[in-house]
Amino acid sequence: MSTPDATPLPAALCEEVGRMLTERYGPWLREGEHTGVEGKQGKDELELSLFVERGEGEERWEVTVRLAPEGRDEEEVLSIALDAADAVLAGWLEEDRARKPPEFEEAQYEGETLGLRYRRWSPRLEEEGDVLLKGGA
Repeated sequence: MSTPDATPLPAALCEEVGRMLTERYGPWLREGEHTGVEGKQGKDELELSLFVERGEGEERWEVTVRLAPEGRDEEEVLSIALDAADAVLAGWLEEDRARKPPEFEEAQYEGETLGLRYRRWSPRLEEEGDVLLKGGA
């Protein structure tokens, strides 16, 4: 997100949404998987990621939505982004995780234009790589 004023979404909100996602996606989750949400909100853009993660950072499947406020309040923008990301992630899980993760692309959701990205990555390996690059152990 390029908005300099962006701040992380409140931890309590992320925890609450994560619990709701675990309940909603329960039938599709595999052993050792959990769900979560992360995001940043600025005056020019909201970036929100819903994810299914195996272990503690071993592997993560993530759907990220970017949405500009366009005159709407923060709560409405967050609601639209959550609904869109939820619909995409649920569809992906229902389709047995068949899609390949693209780069951000423009997408339509209930008349809204937003940026959408699927991503599969390993937070733990990325963190270990960062440590190695900085010369630490």
